[in-house]
Parts: sequence; structure tokens; C-alpha cells
Amino acid sequence: MLLTHSFMKERMLFWPVVVWAAFEAIYKIFFRKEIPCPHCGFDATWYKKDVKVSRRLVEEFWESRRPNP
Repeated sequence: MLLTHSFMKERMLFWPVVVWAAFEAIYKIFFRKEIPCPHCGFDATWYKKDVKVSRRLVEEFWESRRPNP
């Protein structure tokens, strides 16, 4: 903030907020890609929102992994 004060004046106060928001958005995008377990299909974000949906997603994962006779 001290380095940008000379040419940004009062706008420098908003710069950390913009950088923080961009960091959080990018962090969430990369974090969500890693959430579902590749071995069992469990997704912690769905479990926090709705247990029934999470259970259905795990069952669908195992159905897709089952060999078709």
C-alpha cells in the first residue's frame, strides 16, 4: 500500500480487498476440484449441504464403477 500511495491516493485502500477476493475465488476453484474422493466418490461439500444428495452421489459413483454383465 505504501508503494502505490503516490499514484493511487485513496484508491489504494481498496487494492488489498480486490487482491484478497481474487485469491479466495481462485483458491475455491482449485479446492473444489480436489474435493470428491477418487476412490469412493464421497464429496464433503455435498455432505455439509445435504446428506441425502451426498449418499445418492456415492451410490451413483459405485454404480458407474460396477461392471455391466
